[in-house]
Amino acid sequence: MRHLYEDFGLRLRDARRKAGMTQAALAARVGVSRTSVTNIERGSQHISLHMLFALALALGLKPAQLLPSETTPEEDVTVPRELRVWESDEKAMEWMRAIVGTTGQGKNDGGRGE
Repeated sequence: MRHLYEDFGLRLRDARRKAGMTQAALAARVGVSRTSVTNIERGSQHISLHMLFALALALGLKPAQLLPSETTPEEDVTVPRELRVWESDEKAMEWMRAIVGTTGQGKNDGGRGE
């Protein structure tokens, strides 16, 4: 299974190479070190939302083009442990299930499956 950030990093690397840009050039455009770009491409450095937009803009892409595909099966991309804080809190999980629904029906119905 590939990690979410590794998948993002591969997409970033491929887009950067396609744009004919070095890691150093991309780093200069977004205001980070070349080492940070290397680590992001490896999936070992997590990025913030504003960095996603900065990277996409620097490469002439829409941010969504760097994200894992919606058609990627869930089992192929794992969510990092630090993003799974809800799992340990049953009340929070109940709330989350109510918001997003668990039946897969009616995504816009507040999770009621109507």
